[in-house]
Amino acid sequence: MENNKPSVFQLSILSQNDQPNTSCDGCDVGAEITATVTAASGCTFLSKSNAIPPYPVSNENMTTSVLLPIPSSTPPPTPTWFFLVNGKIEDIEVNLKVTTPGYPDQPCKILLTGKEIVNWVDANHGGSTPTNQIFQHGNCGIFGYAQKNDKDSDQPIYWIYTITAGVCDPKVHPSN
Repeated sequence: MENNKPSVFQLSILSQNDQPNTSCDGCDVGAEITATVTAASGCTFLSKSNAIPPYPVSNENMTTSVLLPIPSSTPPPTPTWFFLVNGKIEDIEVNLKVTTPGYPDQPCKILLTGKEIVNWVDANHGGSTPTNQIFQHGNCGIFGYAQKNDKDSDQPIYWIYTITAGVCDPKVHPSN
């Protein structure tokens, strides 16, 4: 625990479902992309939220595959997993897979470690340019972005990692 406050790791995953444009053919299967958390260590699974139904706390529900929602004017809730950090954030590991039907090298297996998350948060807070982590290139690319919310003294420290799939040629520095 950082500063004797509990820490929560929040993992959210969605599909951007990019449409064709002048530089990319688009992700034609963005509405079919699924994600599954396959394992977690150094943390305790608290809950998972998804459109319908809400999932009760159990390791079985932690590892249930979900169809990723696509942002819209009234998007469904983004699938989000919550974990209580057992000690230091640097000691957690969360394994997941994101499956994009019809694309090579599927599923895309992702290992998130607490040490990397801390480094990515530091890079995003200390640098002038947001930094993404690229997990899959191409028309249906996958990237992640790390954040930390520790502003509210009455709340746990939230380490937030958001993965976006179905992205045309994701960039490490999106403003470039």
